[in-house]
Amino acid sequence: MVSVVFQSPRPKAFVPSVMAVSVVEPPTRLASGPNRREAEPALASGPHAGETAVFVSLDSRRGLRQLSQVLVYACGTRESRLGVIPLWPESQTHNAGLRDDDRGGSHSVDTYNSPILQIASSPYLSGRRVDGGATSMVVRLENTTHLINLYANPEFSVASSSPPILVTRVAELDRRLTDGLRHVDVAIDPREWSRVAIVDEGGGVWLWWEEKELVKHRLAKLTKL
Repeated sequence: MVSVVFQSPRPKAFVPSVMAVSVVEPPTRLASGPNRREAEPALASGPHAGETAVFVSLDSRRGLRQLSQVLVYACGTRESRLGVIPLWPESQTHNAGLRDDDRGGSHSVDTYNSPILQIASSPYLSGRRVDGGATSMVVRLENTTHLINLYANPEFSVASSSPPILVTRVAELDRRLTDGLRHVDVAIDPREWSRVAIVDEGGGVWLWWEEKELVKHRLAKLTKL
């Protein structure tokens, strides 16, 4: 399967505005335990499945001052829910007197109508936006691709039962926007806010950019690269 990823250019006096797109191999996870075997892809099942667990960094200047990272992953019996596990610094859990079993609870933050095949996130934080500190993410399903924003829940604390992040759905893109072809891979630009590349099953690559599309107050057709 062809995979697409945005690559940040090396620092130069002049930085081109076009990001490079390259083909990459899927990541692997090592087996553990006495029956350890060869490495296996850390991917969901299915012919066009991708990564379904990612680490997400949070803006420590807003909201969750002690929590800087969470694990976002597909969960549930059908893997149709988006789950989040807060990753607290050791100093915070020690000061709160929490045991290991108390500090890694999972929270469900969004639910979809079919299994999640791929999750992609960007390290770019939207400090200048109204929802400052948000992180953009893409959730790809069998027939649709969802663009969402994650932002810190001000009600959350180390001993709280509320979710550490909240989700805002920005756009829902389906195969009608890609010449009727199913989406088989996605990637997010690490240098531009919510700029997403989508690969269709015919090998076409499409681009969607939230900052441009939302200014028009409508979801425009994707631009084919």
